Parts: sequence; C-alpha cells; structure tokens
Amino acid sequence: ETMREIQMKHDREIISVEDKNIELLQSMDSQASLLIESFKSLDTDSARTISSLSTLIGEKDEALSELSHFNDINDCANRKLLTHAHKKHEEEIRERDLRMKNLHTILCLQLREKKIHKRELSLIKRQIEDGSEMNRQYVEEV
Repeated sequence: ETMREIQMKHDREIISVEDKNIELLQSMDSQASLLIESFKSLDTDSARTISSLSTLIGEKDEALSELSHFNDINDCANRKLLTHAHKKHEEEIRERDLRMKNLHTILCLQLREKKIHKRELSLIKRQIEDGSEMNRQYVEEV
C-alpha cells in the first residue's frame, strides 16, 4: 500500500468516525428536542395546575369572606335578638310586679272592708241585743 492509500484509508476511518459522531449528535439532538417538548408539555400542565389552584384559592377566599360576612350578620342579629329578649323579659317582670302590687292593694282593701263589715255586724248585733234587752225590760215593766 502506498502512502496515499494509507492516508485515504485513514481519512475514510476519520470520516466514518465523524459520520458516526454526527449521527450520534443528531440522535442526541432529537432526544433533546423530545425532552424540550416534554418539558414544554409539563410546563403547560404546571401552568394549568397553578391556574386551577389560583382559581380555587380565590374561590376559597371569597367563600371565607362571605362566611365572615354571614357570621358578622349572624352575630349582629343574635345581639339584637338578645337585646330584644332582655327588654321583653324586663317588661314582663315590670308588668308582673305591677300586677303583684295591684293584687296586694286589692287584698289590703278587701281585708279593710272585711274588718269594717265585722265592726258593722258587731254594732248591729249589739243594737239587736240592746233592742231585745230593752224590749224585755219593757215587757217586764208592763
């Protein structure tokens, strides 16, 4: 073999190795492109998930705000109800006290009237007894 043939053989081997390297690089480039597409897809999915989570968090915050507002309204209504019940209870107590005072007054008046009737009856009995005694004395005298 001549030097030239050896050089050509050597050049062909180098070209063959470089061709294999080029094929390997192309294969790696293809795999890198697939990975990039996969990452883009994952990125899109992550963005959708983040968007969904953001929406859910917004809805949760809105629900909590509405619940807080409802609790505030409920607390206010409960305070008003308790105030009304307290006033109503105090009014009922005042009315009951007034009825008790009136009943006491009525009972005192009835007792006084009863005493007056007893005195009147006592007086009438004495008058009857005195009248009977006078009649007896009159009958005895006659």
